[in-house]
Amino acid sequence: MSGLDLSPRQPLFFLSVNYQSTALLTQLIQSLQPGAQVVIVNNSPEDKSVYTLADSPDKDRHIVVLDAA
Repeated sequence: MSGLDLSPRQPLFFLSVNYQSTALLTQLIQSLQPGAQVVIVNNSPEDKSVYTLADSPDKDRHIVVLDAA
């Protein structure tokens, strides 16, 4: 047995770089297990719709959007 614990209690962390792909990111987030933590790097400053993902009332997932500089 390896020392890796794959029990469902471990949170899932997911990092994505966004370039005008908010619709795809929405589908991705909906497919993740509850407790997932998502960091989105917004690489398209004109696409403000990605911020709606961080403002969503989804209490099962924690979503943070960062601007690429």
